[in-house]
Amino acid sequence: MTAVVSPNLGKELFSPPSDGISNLRFSNHSDLLLVSSWDKSSRLYDASTNVLKGELIHGAPVLDCCFHDDSSGFSACADNKVRRLVFNYTREDVLGSHDAPVRCVEYSYATGQVITGSWDKTLKCWDPRSASGQERSLVGTYAQPERVYSMSLSGNHLVVATAGRHVNIYDIRNMSQPEQRRESSLKYQTRCVRCYPNGLGYALSSVEGRVAMEFFDLSETGQSKKYAFKCHRKSEAGKDIVYPVNAIAFHPIYGTFATGGCDGYVNVWDGNNKKRLYQYSKYPTSIAALSFSRDGKFLAVASSYTYEEGQKSHEPDAVFVRYKKPQISPSSFCLFTALGDSILDSSIRFFTDFKTRMATFELYRRSTIGMCLTETLDHMVSNGYLNPELAIRVLIQFDKSMTEALETEVKSKVSIKGHLHTYRFCDNVWTFILQNAQLKSDEGTETIDSVKIVACDSKLLTQ
Repeated sequence: MTAVVSPNLGKELFSPPSDGISNLRFSNHSDLLLVSSWDKSSRLYDASTNVLKGELIHGAPVLDCCFHDDSSGFSACADNKVRRLVFNYTREDVLGSHDAPVRCVEYSYATGQVITGSWDKTLKCWDPRSASGQERSLVGTYAQPERVYSMSLSGNHLVVATAGRHVNIYDIRNMSQPEQRRESSLKYQTRCVRCYPNGLGYALSSVEGRVAMEFFDLSETGQSKKYAFKCHRKSEAGKDIVYPVNAIAFHPIYGTFATGGCDGYVNVWDGNNKKRLYQYSKYPTSIAALSFSRDGKFLAVASSYTYEEGQKSHEPDAVFVRYKKPQISPSSFCLFTALGDSILDSSIRFFTDFKTRMATFELYRRSTIGMCLTETLDHMVSNGYLNPELAIRVLIQFDKSMTEALETEVKSKVSIKGHLHTYRFCDNVWTFILQNAQLKSDEGTETIDSVKIVACDSKLLTQ
């Protein structure tokens, strides 16, 4: 089965893995991308030039990978082995082994150690500088409550997520015992954990379409900041379809983050303001892994079926690399601010007027058609087919056309009655949150726990 690939998905890398992609990671020093796969390979790409620079074939599927430097890295394999990869010499060395498949691997630049997590319910630390042989390179073994599913390292914080919804938090300078032992705030199996770039906490995703934002600070103030939200879901025939959230990746500069799910979508979020910035066009199949480059210019997306629906025909595995001239910053939910760095000086007066009306204009831009239009315009501007000012004018016309169409073409009416919980007025936009709301239409009556209504003066949209 072959899908027609939209140009909005990014640049598809040549020579992709032939089986499921388990992970991908950008180097901390360049635009090199390391990709691990169930086809037993570790591949090294130059993402900026779309060149496969090296490939190593192991004796078993590769479940995770990480960089050491631009010419070497480490892999975690299903044959229980931890391998050092040396692409310059097309060579691999066995650093050591576990008693079961090795699921996760991280390299600490602070300590110079490799940390691995396995389904044998242990973490192990290795010193790759030691002489060959497992006994000489193994630094320590640390028991875990269950099989290790995901792991993330930021500074001296190591977060380990295991089966049974356990989360252990270590200071890698003292691995003798966890600093904190927690239970996931999500009710179902953990899929991915990633530390915040600022080192203050971590995001954790589950198989039931949720992400939890957690903080290391155990004080009442620190814990009051944590929250969880639903994502990667859709309603179909009156039923909610929930997809696992397989991947989380943080922008290294702005702290915004992307999530990828089995629905084939990548969403970008502003965690501080608790809102989705935008959603990319749908990829051919499940999103298995995500990674931002060191400067945030590139986002690598692994489109690879993760067998959430069992064995079935599926689209080929592929790696896409999205290039953004601007960074994915918290203000990038609006096309103008996302492309702000490329706006000419002659557009500044236009921007001033536009920004004061931004809140009113974005009412329909988060609809499916609005997202598709914004993504297409973004692609055209990034590739030089359209200048930014014209793209903004297209969006403004879209807002006006949506308002006119809803006013003249939609005949159905709905009345809403409920308890007013929150009311806000800002920049000519009213926001109401009603609880125990009753919706009445010609088709019947429905009661829901909470409804959010966003409204504005339609005259402002036609000016």
